[in-house]
Amino acid sequence: MLTLVRPKQSFAAACLALVVSGVGAPASAMTVSYLLTINDPIFNPRNGNFNVPDFQLTNTSDPGVSITDFQLSIGDTTFNYDFVRNESVVSDPNNDFVFTLNTVGRVNNGSGDDILSYSFLGFDPGDSFRFEVDIDADGAGVVEDVRDVVFPAGSAFVTFSNGNTRGNTFNSVDPSGTSFQFVQNLPTTLAPVPVPATFPLLLGALAFGGFAMRRRATPMLG
Repeated sequence: MLTLVRPKQSFAAACLALVVSGVGAPASAMTVSYLLTINDPIFNPRNGNFNVPDFQLTNTSDPGVSITDFQLSIGDTTFNYDFVRNESVVSDPNNDFVFTLNTVGRVNNGSGDDILSYSFLGFDPGDSFRFEVDIDADGAGVVEDVRDVVFPAGSAFVTFSNGNTRGNTFNSVDPSGTSFQFVQNLPTTLAPVPVPATFPLLLGALAFGGFAMRRRATPMLG
């Protein structure tokens, strides 16, 4: 006498469990944020004054979100960012930080840009990057103070690896200060993973496959 052993889980049910495990994940929240500090480098004897201030950008996001791009607007386009210097990776525990200067340049030539732009790889949460930038009037290499030029109308703009963006405008700064902090620390909610339009068809195919396998496994009785 042939005895059939019924499996505890059908083929269709097993495949369905695998599919469903990756579909319809719930929404999740995370913080996407940065800290930008601007300092008068006169405290460093190698540097000059607030004509060439220090900018330091730190990724303060939750784990898994890196910074991919950073832009700094001059605001008043009768001035420009002439050149950058003393670029350095302040913090990089994973040792994978790479930066690319897209605009301005590193030569003091009296001809700069209104937008300073960087791109990054490996700018992970907890990493920091700093640079100094010279500020000049268009056509004149005279000393200009960042607090008089950038702070009234300038802005910072940061792009993250998950597509979120954050920014600050420098329009409410005490001009007597020598150190400034700008923070964007806002939670963002990631949408749940949607159920694909083909999901019902897939369920039907799995059910049919399971039924066919059961038919082949059932012996002929006579």
